[in-house]
Amino acid sequence: MALDSRPSEAQYTADFQTNIISGVTSNWSGSYWIGDDTFSMNVLVIQSNGVLTNFDGLVGHSSSSNDSAVVSDSGSVWINHGEVLIGNKGGGNSLTVSNGGKVVSGSGELGIASSNNSVLVSDVGSVWTNGGTLSVSAGGYGNSLVISNGGKVITKDAIVSALSSSQNNRLLVQIGGQDFREIFPETETNFFMKELNIQFTFQRNDRGQVTGLVLRQNGVDLPAKRTE
Repeated sequence: MALDSRPSEAQYTADFQTNIISGVTSNWSGSYWIGDDTFSMNVLVIQSNGVLTNFDGLVGHSSSSNDSAVVSDSGSVWINHGEVLIGNKGGGNSLTVSNGGKVVSGSGELGIASSNNSVLVSDVGSVWTNGGTLSVSAGGYGNSLVISNGGKVITKDAIVSALSSSQNNRLLVQIGGQDFREIFPETETNFFMKELNIQFTFQRNDRGQVTGLVLRQNGVDLPAKRTE
């Protein structure tokens, strides 16, 4: 195992650059920027048991656009002690977690006054674990969070389209290999799916923590406990 410890924020030095962390552990004491005011269309790839640890992870920092982060393969982990942010003013930024990859964050934001940013968490074993609030689109539009094929997003709280200026943001799920379906908020804990007449109710304990959910279809309740 190789260890690489760096003291400052990561900077790309041009457009269209790709940083690959493969089979090594890289420790950054500051924030990891993928794109900034100067450079765009940059890529971070964590694969083959690669591990990146930093404070904030920023995909599309400030006005940067079309930047992406990919965390792929079992044993590959992106650890963010602060927040993960995908899209801040600039658009078209993305985070993909697949094939057993993992992302850990203290909080998460997708699309801040920014459009057409996306997160995809796909495949069994792929997990984004978020210790605080996950905000999808604060003042943005066309942002999407997609969980498919056994992937998981575990978060303390989630907010979708927090501001009145937020439009056309989507939360998509895939059940049992079927097509992606959009789910809509009804209350803070109740969601529904139009096409299949399914309701989701998240259950909380006395401390407000989500402990599970109940899926209701055709009058039948199917409870599920939260997994860690």
